[in-house]
Amino acid sequence: MAPPTAVILAGGSGTRIKHLLDGRPKSLAVVSGKPFLAWLIAYLVSQGITDLIVSAGYRAEMLAEFCAGQSLPNVRVRCIAESEPQGTAGGFLQATANEPGEMWLVCNGDTFVGADLPAFINELDDSTIDGALIGLHSEDPVRYGNLHCDEQSNLLSFNEKTVGGDLVSAGVYLLRRALLDSFPQKRPLSFETDVFPAFLRAGKKIRVHEVQAPFIDIGTEQAFHAAERFLIANQRYCS
Repeated sequence: MAPPTAVILAGGSGTRIKHLLDGRPKSLAVVSGKPFLAWLIAYLVSQGITDLIVSAGYRAEMLAEFCAGQSLPNVRVRCIAESEPQGTAGGFLQATANEPGEMWLVCNGDTFVGADLPAFINELDDSTIDGALIGLHSEDPVRYGNLHCDEQSNLLSFNEKTVGGDLVSAGVYLLRRALLDSFPQKRPLSFETDVFPAFLRAGKKIRVHEVQAPFIDIGTEQAFHAAERFLIANQRYCS
């Protein structure tokens, strides 16, 4: 199976840490000497991903300049800006509208999870699986989407930011092209509150790929200040 095209969602302004960003979009926050997005791209490339799209919203011109400056051997990185605020899933749809890929790896430009991506991608070797997402256990489950699964690790419900179990979404999704027909038509459109519930209502089979892996989301001031230490400790995932 050919590697999927990665779509990095980088539309947000980083409201909670805006005072720390010096006018940059959140994914370009400088952490341990380089933009957080550069660390994320290095990780994806180390996992065999060679085609990457950055879906940009706030300060899209800065993200476009960053992408144009990437010169990784045999790797394509490009930026597609939202025409207007679309939400996470709306930005994904705009970024992929003219792309020929048959499988998409979706991740957030402000989070890092050191998972084994080839093992995750292999979930779609099962032709009965329509898509997959990475799940991990969190000490702060209310901040993320709680996942409930059956005994075969198929998703039963995706409850965004509610009290529930400690298995949460890492914000990393694997989608077959056929799933795009099941996206709601509304805009803005959220993966968490709109798209995954729509998949389940349509009877789509979504596998939860549970991992134990280092994870950080730089969206809070506390996490942002911890990010340098985190990336130094986990830089083996970026080489």
